[in-house]
Amino acid sequence: MAGNTMAATRMATTFPCNNCAGQGKNKIAVGWCDKCMKFLCTPCKKRHQKLKFSSNHSFMPVEDYHIFSLRKERPIMFCRTHPSKVISMYCRFHNHTICDLCKKDITHFNCKTLDINSDGTGARNSFAINDLNQRLRESSLTFGKILKNRNRNLKALDRQKETIVNQVQSFRENMRKAIEILIKKLLEDVDIDMTDYKTRLQTQIDDLKEKRKAIASHLEMIEELQLVGSNAETVNFIQDCAHIQTRHERYLLSLPESVKDLKLDLSIKESFQKLLNAEKLGGIRLTETEVEIDVPKNTDRTQIPYSAHQLGFDPHLCSPVHVDMDILTVRENEYNNYKNRTLSPITPKQTVKNRQENTVSFERKALVPTFYLSSDFVVPTEEKNDVMITGVLILDDGNLLLADGKNKRLLNCTEEGSVLDVYPLKDEPFDFTLVDSNRVFVTLPFKKYFQVVYPKEKEKRKIVELTYGCFGITKMNKLLVVACKTEGLLVIDHRGQILNTIITPVSYRNYVHSAGNKIYFTNDDDSSFICFDSSGDIIYKFKYNGSIFKGITSLPEGKVLVINYGSSPHVLEISTDGSKFLIDEPAFECLSLPYAINYNKTLRKLIISSECGKRIFVYRQ
Repeated sequence: MAGNTMAATRMATTFPCNNCAGQGKNKIAVGWCDKCMKFLCTPCKKRHQKLKFSSNHSFMPVEDYHIFSLRKERPIMFCRTHPSKVISMYCRFHNHTICDLCKKDITHFNCKTLDINSDGTGARNSFAINDLNQRLRESSLTFGKILKNRNRNLKALDRQKETIVNQVQSFRENMRKAIEILIKKLLEDVDIDMTDYKTRLQTQIDDLKEKRKAIASHLEMIEELQLVGSNAETVNFIQDCAHIQTRHERYLLSLPESVKDLKLDLSIKESFQKLLNAEKLGGIRLTETEVEIDVPKNTDRTQIPYSAHQLGFDPHLCSPVHVDMDILTVRENEYNNYKNRTLSPITPKQTVKNRQENTVSFERKALVPTFYLSSDFVVPTEEKNDVMITGVLILDDGNLLLADGKNKRLLNCTEEGSVLDVYPLKDEPFDFTLVDSNRVFVTLPFKKYFQVVYPKEKEKRKIVELTYGCFGITKMNKLLVVACKTEGLLVIDHRGQILNTIITPVSYRNYVHSAGNKIYFTNDDDSSFICFDSSGDIIYKFKYNGSIFKGITSLPEGKVLVINYGSSPHVLEISTDGSKFLIDEPAFECLSLPYAINYNKTLRKLIISSECGKRIFVYRQ
């Protein structure tokens, strides 16, 4: 009865052809084009199917159009390829539902399918629908928690604004007080500096007067000897006076470098000048903190895998989209493992037989801790001159400081070799040491002074005068130790005043380094490496045949690395007592004619200038 009523209803349902109605004709439609959303009569349907763009459009009979209306409300029941057909099975290979017509098509003819209408399928009570229901509920709960968090954060922004306004007002008051203190200190510094400069000039004046007075006395003595002096007295006077006069003449030759007009000007720090010209005092800094969210279970498994095994609607298995990741995940994990891999130490070479023994024992094995090459680059230059990096330093921010001995400059660059800043120098530098975050003392061997570089104040320059030119330099507590030609190792303060002298030959391009209460020094004259205590007594003297020692740096636990410029091995690790050393050719086999070296204990990184200072190598532990 119901079936007959349904059939009668279908037969009574008629629609006009949309194409014919547009031309003023009245024809009864026989089908519905799902793509074009039109009712078509028999002639229009045939023409429509012959056209190229619409040849693959699907039609449904007019009597089944009521099913199409139902399809809008429950689209999941109908086939995507044949909209008028209800889905009846699930294709395991293509991972979607199909109808009976799809199964007969060549696309799905050989596919394994699952009859979803059979009682054995149990789709409505399967794990798939229950799992999906639970996941939807968990997602809804999570979205609710996130919305609550967002609303709470929105209210917190208003409170943070009030805090910022109070901070700005407090900053204004603190700035006023700070400027008053700085002005007071500036005026005090002016008085102190004025006294120092006057004392400097007065000392020079007194020295000149004393020497001129001595010369006048000698002139009077000559006049007296010429009148009444004997030959013996005259000869003795000539010998004594000639020696003194030679010293006076040498002193006069050095005066052009020390006799200078002093002029005082006020120099306001660039940072304060910028503050006066600033368009903005500051701004809001956004800090984004991750919010802990309870993500619904198994959401990490909903990704479509590279090659997924389709599970279908089996009631004992999970849903089609709830599948394990396989090949794609494996490849991603392999990449992550490669990216985060831990490099194994390079296998050390075996000891060469019949090697010449030295006065100290040595072991050929990997340095402890072992270093690995992190980066290397050729030092850039805009000049025609070659580059020669004789001083190196790794800053705590990871950037590098390099002293270019041929281009009269100090470079600040990244580990990859990109130049961040250039500090011009008055002459060719050799070595430098970082006294604090804004003072770098640079030795200029061919000048009798240091140059102080201020990285944060490029306009500021300072000279510290010395008696002789110096090469290596290092910081020892609050003092400096410099290798001064013909004088030895000088312990000086930041003004150049000599506090102590360690007598040792200093010839040319010698390095010095301090660690704790020890001072290390490389001597070219006898190819030795010497360790002094802070008072200047020798703790040990180390030699290695055929070596020309250059740069020095210290490792934790009192060990020292020293560069061997002359031959391989190029890097030696010397024990704390100097009785033995370790060598590691494989770790530093890429070096050629290395020069300077520095180790940063904070970053656990090592830098070496190689190829006569043209290339930089950075190692990590």
